[in-house]
Amino acid sequence: MGTTVEITFPLGRYHATPWDAGANSGYVEWPPSPWRVMRALLAVAHARFMDVDRTIALLGRLGNPSAFESAPIARGSTRHYMPDLKHRRDGRGGTDLVIDSYVSITQRTSMPDLRIHWDVDLTEDELKLLMLLVENLPYLGRSESVCDAVVAEHAAQPESTWWRIGAVGDGVETVELLGAEGVPTQTELE
Repeated sequence: MGTTVEITFPLGRYHATPWDAGANSGYVEWPPSPWRVMRALLAVAHARFMDVDRTIALLGRLGNPSAFESAPIARGSTRHYMPDLKHRRDGRGGTDLVIDSYVSITQRTSMPDLRIHWDVDLTEDELKLLMLLVENLPYLGRSESVCDAVVAEHAAQPESTWWRIGAVGDGVETVELLGAEGVPTQTELE
């Protein structure tokens, strides 16, 4: 059966730079890496004064998601100037040209923008904790990536259209994502 989290991005965009890329690289991490999801949920536990030890145990039990399902996306970017370190000291105001790369998500009426699935059945207490964490998740990726997230009432059954961790072969798009190797520790996640 497993556990599925459903995420909608009301602004229709997802902003996140991959872990091995520079901020101005123009790359966007899609789908969100397992490591990013884990760290976001741990951040919620810290921000909402939830039990961090229980959260880390839950994240270790879940591990890397086994599958992702996504609405159609398009990659895009904007270029604009941001104040730099000399901005207040220089009479002209120092600025730097930056690239803001994002994924534009085609909104679906009957489906969430993103579904993340783990092949793990949780206990009732673990499920309650995950529901609290997910429902208090304000954004995923950079702060512009506002999201609404819930634990699905019925776990999804990933099929061939889903992105599968470790799937390779002809006609399969390969994407590198940062994930946990084994059970992550609090130090590693923070």
